[in-house]
Amino acid sequence: MKGYLDISVHRGSILEEFFRIEFQTQQPLREHPSRNPLSYQNVKKIKLWLKECGKKHKICNSNKTSFSPTRLIAVGSSGDPLRIVLSEGRPLKYVALSYCWGKPEIVAPSMTKSTNLTDRLAGFPEAGLPRTLQDAIHVIRRLDIRYIWIDALCIIQDNINDWEKEAKTMGSIYENAYFTIAATAAKGSSEGFLTRPSCCKLEIPFTVTEQDKVVQGGTFYLGYPWHSPTDTLISTSKWRRRGWVFQEQILSTRILYFTNDILYFECLSTQKVEDDVYGLPPALVTPWFRDAKIQKRRLRSGPTGVDAYPYWYSVVEEYAEREFSFPEDKLPAISGLAQKMARTIDDRYLAGLWKGDLHRGLLWRPRIKMHMTRPPQPGAPSWSWAALDGEIEWDRVSFLRACSIEILNAEITPFGPDPMGRVTGGQLVLSGKFLPVGKVLRHPRRVRAGDYTDSDHGEAHCDLYDLDFDISSEGSIQALMVVDGEGLLLEPADHSGEQNEGHRRIGYFECDLSVFDQVEPRVITII
Repeated sequence: MKGYLDISVHRGSILEEFFRIEFQTQQPLREHPSRNPLSYQNVKKIKLWLKECGKKHKICNSNKTSFSPTRLIAVGSSGDPLRIVLSEGRPLKYVALSYCWGKPEIVAPSMTKSTNLTDRLAGFPEAGLPRTLQDAIHVIRRLDIRYIWIDALCIIQDNINDWEKEAKTMGSIYENAYFTIAATAAKGSSEGFLTRPSCCKLEIPFTVTEQDKVVQGGTFYLGYPWHSPTDTLISTSKWRRRGWVFQEQILSTRILYFTNDILYFECLSTQKVEDDVYGLPPALVTPWFRDAKIQKRRLRSGPTGVDAYPYWYSVVEEYAEREFSFPEDKLPAISGLAQKMARTIDDRYLAGLWKGDLHRGLLWRPRIKMHMTRPPQPGAPSWSWAALDGEIEWDRVSFLRACSIEILNAEITPFGPDPMGRVTGGQLVLSGKFLPVGKVLRHPRRVRAGDYTDSDHGEAHCDLYDLDFDISSEGSIQALMVVDGEGLLLEPADHSGEQNEGHRRIGYFECDLSVFDQVEPRVITII
């Protein structure tokens, strides 16, 4: 076949350069890549990637446990009914699905509930499941794997006790799966991820000759519409914004991404892509470890030492950007990472913070204040970042300042069996220096009502954009110094001005350290 490519370079409407590249090839044109994610060639590649990882990657196979989820779905062969099986402690080889639920009413009819559990132990049809779930089952059948874990099917969704028990093991479920299917191409459970959009992508080999002598060769890749890089396909997906996906992605030993255009495989040791044209994205490196090689070696055991706390704050800053259908899931959806952290630093977890570094942990602040909201039923105490919805951050300068509080007592009340999951309340009893905020700022001037107040001696910020507070010198809003020159704004919990029922966090402040020189520490309770 003969052909040519015309390339023109314009500056505005003026043509500056024109090139014509002629080519001739005896090789047939091929579609690039295959429109079928599970083509014979792709299935062969996936099996090879998994086989090489299982045999050659010590890191990926280190600390492998015999853990299996309580329930799995036995998929059988094509056309066979599905069946819920109880693992009963057997180390079964299974795949986990990470996906977007989408509209609850789409998933609801297919959920496992108390009323259909017995029937599903005997067998149930695949046909009634949402497309994404069916596609995942099709994938593991093609790969000759017998079991899959899907939350909607393997957790009894109308039994809160079962949900809490299984949510506690979510980190272990993804960490111990043979691999995780990341359905990044699907915005919801009804869409599926095995149908690629219609497009034209061709690969054309060519050679360059001079005086009948070949001097150079290569390949033209033609596509319409033009493809996005692998990293973009994943990072811009709705899947990537989902809150639960955060720890599912980090803790998975191996992940097979089904994007709109291509397959991408990632484990703790290597990366593979269906077609090299798309390129490899940056390796998944959690904020716990700045160096990729170190991260890969230590991900199984987690961070260690004093520096572990700033890494945790980096994790939370990224996590807080994610979206949740149910705000009360915010703590359960990161409990797997918290469990790993707790095992390595030997510290007590308090609704998203750590007792051993509480003075720094308390100083989180909204990143974009006007986007912060307080859910109708907060899933955490007011002093926890999980009490509000929106992006948060820590000012690393605060980490250098000396602690100004003493922790007398710190308690949380778990909702269920997971002390790192949902909570119904919590309180901190602290000894520290505090004053009415008006006395701290001395001569405050309101810059924007309910948002920000400053003076020559410091500044105070509300966590919520539309929250108003009393800045008078005798007002009920207290400024508690947590580290030298920085602390929390607290209001009486009962809103009557009485302080017997404790205080709630409403913001933070910075001030001259000298303001508290003559102040004696007192005891205060924050809920």
